[in-house]
Amino acid sequence: MATVTVRVGHTPTESWIYCHCVTVLPMTTPIIRVPSLDDAEALHAYLAVLNDDDHPGLLRRLKLPSIEEERKFIARYLSGGGHLLLLVEGDRILGVGELTIGKAPYRSHCASLGISLVKEARGRGYGSTMITALHDWARAHPEVERLQLEVFSTNPEAQKLYERMGYLREGCQHGAIKRDGVLIDMIQMRLIL
Repeated sequence: MATVTVRVGHTPTESWIYCHCVTVLPMTTPIIRVPSLDDAEALHAYLAVLNDDDHPGLLRRLKLPSIEEERKFIARYLSGGGHLLLLVEGDRILGVGELTIGKAPYRSHCASLGISLVKEARGRGYGSTMITALHDWARAHPEVERLQLEVFSTNPEAQKLYERMGYLREGCQHGAIKRDGVLIDMIQMRLIL
């Protein structure tokens, strides 16, 4: 953030300019890390922020998970249910990336990818960085052979990101989502590792 104060003076005999500039650098840089159970409260706050967002790729939740439910969500990933990453700045979560491994034996070779970012973190490369880290984790786990995701047709920026990351479109559920009376297609994409 930069603050600039400029005063301009002018009299019939002289002109002058006084300029005072202050630049304040952010105290922290966002980092991507694995969560701990202590992140449950911050994750709850993050979901509340997302729930108020009008982004075309998000749906409002009728009820936010409790902090205890968030702890269980984190614990599921920490105990081997996939991989969960947080984009964190200070004590605030700016984004979440997850790979959820299929539970049934015949689906355990698949992992579903999900990414979400708060408004100010979008378009800054964090999504692709998180996806790359999730891909690295999946490649280190040879039992994961296929990554899959679903994305709203109303979210072309995300579709382009997934295509750049190697995902191919493999299907579309026409009118699968109804938001504010409008039908939205759900596009399925996949990446074979």
